[in-house]
Amino acid sequence: MAVCTHADADHVNGLIGLLESSIAPVREVWLPGQLSERLADIVDPSWDTIDELVQNIAESDADSLEFVTLPERRPPSDGPTEGGEAVDLGSFVRGMVSKRGYWWDIDRRYYLHRRHGIYMTAAKQNLWFDAIDTADRIRRLAMAAHHHGARLRWFDHDLFSSQGVPRGGESFLRPLNSVEIQRKPAREKPSVLMALALTVSNRNSLVFAAPEQQDWSGVVFSADSDLDCSGHIPAFQRKAIITAPHHGSEANEKAYARAAKQMGSSLGWWIRSDGDFGSRPGATFKKQNPHQRRRTLCTGPSRAPKQPVTFHDGPMGWATASPACVCP
Repeated sequence: MAVCTHADADHVNGLIGLLESSIAPVREVWLPGQLSERLADIVDPSWDTIDELVQNIAESDADSLEFVTLPERRPPSDGPTEGGEAVDLGSFVRGMVSKRGYWWDIDRRYYLHRRHGIYMTAAKQNLWFDAIDTADRIRRLAMAAHHHGARLRWFDHDLFSSQGVPRGGESFLRPLNSVEIQRKPAREKPSVLMALALTVSNRNSLVFAAPEQQDWSGVVFSADSDLDCSGHIPAFQRKAIITAPHHGSEANEKAYARAAKQMGSSLGWWIRSDGDFGSRPGATFKKQNPHQRRRTLCTGPSRAPKQPVTFHDGPMGWATASPACVCP
């Protein structure tokens, strides 16, 4: 089983590689529900879809998907399993090998001038490129899952927002800010640009928890969320692991207090992995108890090489011999 919390490159590319390489069998891929809303248009785009995207960008003030204004979404009119359109990936993936018009086939600047006769500002070109790259990642993920033979399961953030109760998943992995659905919720389709922006929005980033069991301790997978769903973190008796939201970004500063309030003494370890970015980790991550912080890459003066962080489970919960994070 593999989980895609949202469609940012650092959360998707490794999953695509896993599915395409078949290094290990993946029976299920769990996906954000908003991907289902225009998945057919993204996986097999018509020129109408691409033209719509150009028009969306012409009307937008953003210069990247991250800054596209996301309106408050109308709550789905149906329950978690009724209504809407069933998501049958195979019906529009089969037979696509010989088709043209894929996102990566577009000569991006040539297309704008030849087909539309327009010139985009640098900011709008950045948004255009960002949107195409995101669409291509989603398409590659969908194709890789299909060819790998993985079953798709969908987790809708909007249903959780309207109902306030997460549902679905398995006993070993529960959603904290989404509701599992079998059909696309019946609601108005977003524009192509809005659909792509929703897929990379940190606000909608899916959060899951591995509840504590008799033979293993708990884990919270924060993705890029600010953990406004922290009230649904299950009760842990032993030391649990929680991933630093958004790689320890300061934009997610509220998540730390929320997690600490909910988890109390069971909050055993903050763990983060990232590239070598000067802006991360942020000040709030660095304020956490250094004895509770672990990381694969230190951004301190030592610039120690990237290293694995290994945990083992014991009677008191998770423990590790990996060195503490000393990022200043």
